[in-house]
Amino acid sequence: MVADIYQSLYAKLLYNCALNPLGAILGVHYGALAENRETRNLMD
Repeated sequence: MVADIYQSLYAKLLYNCALNPLGAILGVHYGALAENRETRNLMD
């Protein structure tokens, strides 16, 4: 059980807003984004 569900929802929203466009533009999954130094820098 999560005491403040909104905190978790916003964290997931921000994560998805950052990674979904990169994955779509580059045509790769999240794991491939993390394997490349340049994309890791973008995600950071």
